[in-house]
Amino acid sequence: MARQIADAAYVLVLGSPLYKRRFEGRENKGVGKGAKWEGAIITQELYESEGKNERFIPVVLSESNIAFIPTLLAGQTYYNINTAADYGRLAKRINPHRPLAAKGRSSKKRQEPEDGLFGPIGTFGPHPCVADERIEAARFLLQVCEDGLPIEALGEAVDVDHSTLESVFDNDNAGVLRQPDGHWRLDALSPLPEPQDAINLMGRALDGLLAYIQRHRGDARAESQIRNSVRLAERCWMSRPKSVAPLFCVVDKLIKRKGDKRLVLHAADLSIKAARHAPLRTNTEVEAEARALVCGRAWVLQRIEKLKEAALAIEAASKLGRDIGCNEIVAYATKCLGRLRRLEAEEASTDPTRRTALLKESANLLRDAIDRFERLDGYGPGHRETGDCFSLLGRTEFEAGEILAAEGACRTALKLLTDDSTKEWADLQILLGDIAANTDKGASLTYYDAVIAQGDPDDATHSEMKARAHFRRGIASKALNQASRAISDFKLARSIWKGLQDPLASKAEWAELWASSAVDKQFMDAFRSEPFNVRVKAAQIHKEKLASRRGTYVARRSDLTTSYLEQLRKDSREAIAVEEASWCESVQ
Repeated sequence: MARQIADAAYVLVLGSPLYKRRFEGRENKGVGKGAKWEGAIITQELYESEGKNERFIPVVLSESNIAFIPTLLAGQTYYNINTAADYGRLAKRINPHRPLAAKGRSSKKRQEPEDGLFGPIGTFGPHPCVADERIEAARFLLQVCEDGLPIEALGEAVDVDHSTLESVFDNDNAGVLRQPDGHWRLDALSPLPEPQDAINLMGRALDGLLAYIQRHRGDARAESQIRNSVRLAERCWMSRPKSVAPLFCVVDKLIKRKGDKRLVLHAADLSIKAARHAPLRTNTEVEAEARALVCGRAWVLQRIEKLKEAALAIEAASKLGRDIGCNEIVAYATKCLGRLRRLEAEEASTDPTRRTALLKESANLLRDAIDRFERLDGYGPGHRETGDCFSLLGRTEFEAGEILAAEGACRTALKLLTDDSTKEWADLQILLGDIAANTDKGASLTYYDAVIAQGDPDDATHSEMKARAHFRRGIASKALNQASRAISDFKLARSIWKGLQDPLASKAEWAELWASSAVDKQFMDAFRSEPFNVRVKAAQIHKEKLASRRGTYVARRSDLTTSYLEQLRKDSREAIAVEEASWCESVQ
């Protein structure tokens, strides 16, 4: 790729939301590597030329994509190649010696030039044309949806019978390919123009795709269409908000299984924006917004330790549920807020009064949630959600030091959470292990082992439970003077949490340092009040400073002066602030 860019007289850079995100390195890890590498190469060349640019030319397929020209090239002359004027100017710039077409010449010649789009030096070749505009519309959708689309969703979007569409696509000249999973993708090099009614076309495609995902929820076909549905929603949430509003509710559990928190948050925000933008807003859009707030936005914010922002999202969802009389949403919001108050109490370890108040509020909210689920149609006293509320109540009572009350809540939860393939069962087993560890560290290992041995390795929600079980087993093993086993468990927990983009990875890494005595007590005490990511960053910076002086990693007391520790604290906080800002930017 680097050689091709270096050898090319000109390089056309297409402005689109997807390409800009990848060009600027804001795409998920492992996705869009080619575009990321192209962005790095072009950025380096422009840096070395001190910003002088004659070769890299931004082009767009519509005026709406001007905003998506990579920022590095935003000040350059761009060309909308779907307009005759810009197309001609670009062709003349790239190949000034090529003769212009005579007046009145068919526009088809522009689509199928004898020697390429811009003459011999052009890199884009002609794409096959199908007379039926509905078939061309289907091909345009395949251009938007890079992961390939099922023939059913395509047929519904363009109002063409599935078998008819498939027979056209089976033609070698149709410019499409059938993937191994049976879905179709575009196989044309040159970009396709947007149809006149592109927004409504994409809205209909999204409607069909969400229905397809619901029909195939239990298999890989549904998961393969998550990103396509998000791409379509990105393009039409303002003009087709009622099509986009249900997006999150349909893909919620599928995305969480994949463990991609950025995608969960992005899908939730698309639904929230669309629901708020919908004209003549009905209860359907209000409910979609509420569910995206509590199960999407708040779910992610809790897991990246943004508890205040998560609370605001949950409270907003609860209000919406009350406004439309949706008791189910209110019950879920009450449960989630009860869990969140306990998390806030765990963070308030240095403020006993606030901690006690938060734990009391948590317990009251969870009892309220139990009452709501028990009375709710479709749920009731024996439902799994009721059992999960009892389990969460047991955790709150345990944190408050009310061991008897915690054991009572767990006994009720045990009767309701009997399916060992669920995350709720795993969560309860970890709690039972923690309660057992109060009196017998060895007895607690049985509960943690049971969680580690169960669950679907491809389901991120189960992986999260395994990480927690490894971490708690590490704590118990350290107390039993089994340091090597503890270190191994902390490493496994850190690896899982890191893969899930979970801040708890820092907590596991700090525990690993503690178990291996990699930092001494003075160092650990100095950073005890800091978040775990700051503690770990401080240890990393300290290690680098010692290595630069050819010292050892273990801190020497002579190094740890008050001024040194304060500077280390400042440097660590600043480094973490930059990393967190980068994470937040990547989900925009």
